[in-house]
Order: sequence, then structure tokens, then C-alpha cells
Amino acid sequence: MNIFVPSAKLVVLKELPFSDYAFPRWQSNAAILLLGILSGVLQVLMPLRPGAPMFPSWYVIGSSILIMWAGYLVVVRVLRGWLKRGDRWDGEGDLFNLVAAAWFLIHTISFLLALSGAQPYIVTPLWIYSLWVAGNALSGAIPKASLGYSIVGILLGTLASVLLGALIGGVGGALLAILGLVQVPHGAAG
Repeated sequence: MNIFVPSAKLVVLKELPFSDYAFPRWQSNAAILLLGILSGVLQVLMPLRPGAPMFPSWYVIGSSILIMWAGYLVVVRVLRGWLKRGDRWDGEGDLFNLVAAAWFLIHTISFLLALSGAQPYIVTPLWIYSLWVAGNALSGAIPKASLGYSIVGILLGTLASVLLGALIGGVGGALLAILGLVQVPHGAAG
């Protein structure tokens, strides 16, 4: 068993039992790491807004990996609590692998399209669709959790992870500025 098979099935909204997520944990870890790297590379290659500070590439990619991991763990933690509400889920099954499989292929496709220069009107619907993919994965493995309830859990987890990501990015950016490692374009400071 590997992460690719359930991830591909989830993209086409096939409902899978928890037993389909019994692949080795290292595959989930590698998938999350890959998504963090793709996120960082995308940010490095995106054109900067005029006057925006330029952070070192190593920092952007490293912080993207850290933010992806932190965000992922927050989403899984929020979902664990959310799905246990009202005895919808008994805690049995690998939620960590389920969420990794739900994210892996759809987010990889989205990042690769963005890296290839696809317009936002192509990539944005895929990001929105990824909420449905993850919600469908949860409701398929946890019959007492409806699709709507599962999507709300994904949204709550995503909101918490975005707030944590902003905190990590803000603190990291401030530290780099204090250390003088941020390049500010001429004329932008004034």
C-alpha cells in the first residue's frame, strides 16, 4: 500500500475506509515535506510586489516547510477534536495518513500548475476543490460525519493553521530584519 493510490482515488471523490490509509507513516511525512518545498519554491519564484522586502531563498523555503508542517499538525489536531464531538468518531483509524492522502495529490497538482504559470482562475478552484476532497475523505471513512460537517472541520483547522503560519512568518521575518538579512529595495523605506 502507498499514499498514491488512495490520494488518486480521493481526487475523484471516491469514499475510502480507514483501512485504505494503512500505508507507512514515512510516506505521509514525505508528502507533507514535498508540499512544503513546493510552497517555498513557488514563493521564491513569484515576482515581488514593488517595494516588498526580499527574503533569502533558504529562509522562504525553510519557513514554508515549517509552516506546512505546523499547519498540517494543527489541522489534524483540530479535526481530531471536531470529529470526536457528538461521538461521530471513536478515534480508531489513521487520521494523520487520511489527511495526508487527501492533501497530497490535489495540492501537488495545484502547486505544479501555479509553478508552471497557470492563472489564478485555474489554480484557485483547485484549492477550493481540495476542501471538498478532504471533507469527502473524512465522511467516507467516518460514516457519522457528514460531508458538510467534515468540510466545516477542515475549514476550522485551516483557519487555525493560517493564523499559526502568519505568526511563524511574522516572527521569522522580524528576526531576519533584526539580523539585517532582509533586502529592502531602494526607495521603499522612505
